[in-house]
Amino acid sequence: MHYRAAIDFLFSFLNYEVISFEYRRDFNLKRMGLLLNWVGRPDREFTSILIGGTNAKGSVTNFLSDLLRSSGQKTGMYTSPHLVSPRERIRLNGKMIPEKKFAKLVTKLKSVIEKKRKETGALGPITFFEMFTLLAILYFAEEKVRFGVFEVGMGGRLDATNILNAALTILTPIDLDHEKHLGKTVTQIALEKAALIKPRGQVVIGHQNPDALRVISRELKQKKATGFFLGKEFKSKNKKITATGSSFDFSMNEISVKGLNIKLPGRHQIDNAACAIAAVKVLYGQDLVRANEIDFDASLSPRPHKGERVRVRGNLTAQLCHPEQREGSSVWRKLHERSEIIDPSTFACMAGLRMTKASKIRYSLANSFWPGRFEIVKRGSQTIILDGAHNEHAMRKFSNTVRKFFPLEKKIVMFGISRDKNITRVLASLCQIADCVIATKSQNSRAREPKLILEELNRLHFKKQTFWAPNLKEAIQIADSLESRKSILLVTGSLFLIGEAREFFKCRQFV
Repeated sequence: MHYRAAIDFLFSFLNYEVISFEYRRDFNLKRMGLLLNWVGRPDREFTSILIGGTNAKGSVTNFLSDLLRSSGQKTGMYTSPHLVSPRERIRLNGKMIPEKKFAKLVTKLKSVIEKKRKETGALGPITFFEMFTLLAILYFAEEKVRFGVFEVGMGGRLDATNILNAALTILTPIDLDHEKHLGKTVTQIALEKAALIKPRGQVVIGHQNPDALRVISRELKQKKATGFFLGKEFKSKNKKITATGSSFDFSMNEISVKGLNIKLPGRHQIDNAACAIAAVKVLYGQDLVRANEIDFDASLSPRPHKGERVRVRGNLTAQLCHPEQREGSSVWRKLHERSEIIDPSTFACMAGLRMTKASKIRYSLANSFWPGRFEIVKRGSQTIILDGAHNEHAMRKFSNTVRKFFPLEKKIVMFGISRDKNITRVLASLCQIADCVIATKSQNSRAREPKLILEELNRLHFKKQTFWAPNLKEAIQIADSLESRKSILLVTGSLFLIGEAREFFKCRQFV
């Protein structure tokens, strides 16, 4: 089977990204378990990590995967949806699954599925997402990855990824989204998401709505799991945010690291990076990341400057020198007189770790790239910002970031959204910054008609300029006619629309 045929085979399965469905009727973990049994349970061949929540799942998944990869861990990463190529969903050490490998594995799966497909019976038909999840698991197992980092699809309790016996779960902010399927309140939605927590598991938890926090805390207690909360067990401080990135300090228990940098702008992206760093620390504590592979204390220290100090293990202070000034192969050339308080395992880590590895960790954070999240694109003199904000919480974060960094510019908004989204809440945030709205839609069959978007803007009493276009290309033509030296173009509302925009503007693609 060649690549195109493999894609066609996968898309022949029920795809709830483009058609309507009933969550509790059509999602079924037993069916995913059956699929894994058919191929010999490859999920048991590596350590899995689950990232669930309403927003920031993709960003945290990407940060964590980059951190693990830069630490020398062979890492698989699974995300959804894709923006341009389906291969984006499955990556090994940052690179998309090759077309030949993709086709080979789908051929292997096809031979199994066609023989056993009828065995699902009352469990219902196999879905596109289940097949893609199975493909990712099989690929990671065959490539002998150390870690498989999985972004949860929708919800949590019944999502196909929840079949994995994850060593670590990360819960990003939980808020209103997919209310038709997950529940009309944050509490109901949080119940679905918190089901990702494993008995006696370990969970890194981002900032949460109070209602979601109550649900998570109760689930942790019931399952005797351990939670690490942003703002309590770990913190991000001294945040400096610009339109092209941010810097911050990170602390967790005895660890304090200053001056970390990320490319993604926005206070929420600092929190996302902090969750990923905390996850590495938790894995280190589980001894899943062994001392001779990555020392959390040293590897997250800044690029050394002469005389720089990094606090570790309470009272211990380690003095760093430039790599060029080190004696022999030792990076940690001098330890202060109180170094005897450090435990032997940490001392071994510090003494044995080369700064080249430490620098890669810092470089990883500083260069981690996640498309369609406040992605700034230049098209001649025009500034374009692409952001896949598709619910109220995400749009509020996006609008606040735009307002902060582009307070004086005229904001021309190209907006498209799926039919199942709460458009009133999303537009309420967007209308606060928009000077003009061009309603349009992606090619996805779930896309809301542009004229219906205009009707909603009228109901919200939006008094500024509005236009509509049946597709992205015509929407861009309208935007070009409105462009001025003091304007910026914002493309938002749907990841499917962002994917089409990235392709149109020839944005940076995955390898």
